[in-house]
Amino acid sequence: MGEVYQCLGEYDTALEYYERALEIYKKSLPSEHIEIAIVLVNKGSIKEEKADLQTALPFYKKRLTFAL
Repeated sequence: MGEVYQCLGEYDTALEYYERALEIYKKSLPSEHIEIAIVLVNKGSIKEEKADLQTALPFYKKRLTFAL
């Protein structure tokens, strides 16, 4: 759902859905599961689209830890 709202430009609603997904994934998946990484990147991209680069950067940095 977050991706749909993000595509529609409804970023605040998309962030709410991403946060819900992240909470569920953190409870049910291993801490470095790809689905968690995807949600982090999606949240970062919304912050970037909103020109909130200082807030976007931590999401991208956290995602990088999954690749290492």
